[in-house]
Amino acid sequence: MWHSYCDWYLEFLKPIFNSRNKSEINEAKLFSSFMMANILKILHPFIPFFTESVWSKNKYKAVFKKDLILSTWPNYTNIKRFNKHQIHINNLIELISNIRSTKAELKITPKLFCDVSFSDKPKKLGNLINDNLSLIKQVGRINGIVKRQINDKNSIDILVLKEKLSLSFSEDVDLASQKERIIQKIERINKQIENLNNKLKNKAYIKNAPKEIVQNDKKLVKELTVEDGKLRSIVSSIN
Repeated sequence: MWHSYCDWYLEFLKPIFNSRNKSEINEAKLFSSFMMANILKILHPFIPFFTESVWSKNKYKAVFKKDLILSTWPNYTNIKRFNKHQIHINNLIELISNIRSTKAELKITPKLFCDVSFSDKPKKLGNLINDNLSLIKQVGRINGIVKRQINDKNSIDILVLKEKLSLSFSEDVDLASQKERIIQKIERINKQIENLNNKLKNKAYIKNAPKEIVQNDKKLVKELTVEDGKLRSIVSSIN
């Protein structure tokens, strides 16, 4: 809950707060404060000192009028689900997360902007970027969409929503120096996957180990397999 609110909801509001549209800014402040207030109310029985501290420091008095201890518990309302919008937001999160994680893997500062281009004719991904370009520029730290350059030595291909996207960095970024390190990481991941799979093939282990641990092992295999695919894509696109 806190992760979704702080890491993504507030991030997605940045373009509004950076704009000059007072009406949209006030609406964003009101709704984000309303959400934070209810999150703090729900968390209060578990971490009262933290929630009281955050509540008392909030300046938006339209929502934070009473002391937290005197506020009413949020009422659950069976509201309409916006499934299409939820899918759209999840796709945005996947795109931005992939851009950020690729930079992190390559030891590139998150603040560095890059260009994006498409290897193939984009479908879902192209519409997603074009429809949310202003947001993605600020939150994903991209300059914009450019025409793909053949044999671009400072370009990395990543897979987002089953479509290939290229990230192009400035010439002072040395991607080639990261290749050997990433190859070694792939080898470690494959060894870890192999060890986990051997455990999961062991009938005695499956029978005697707590179900929760077995499920965690299976989940970890899936996560490592996804990470392995991402790293291989990065390595294959480094010239």
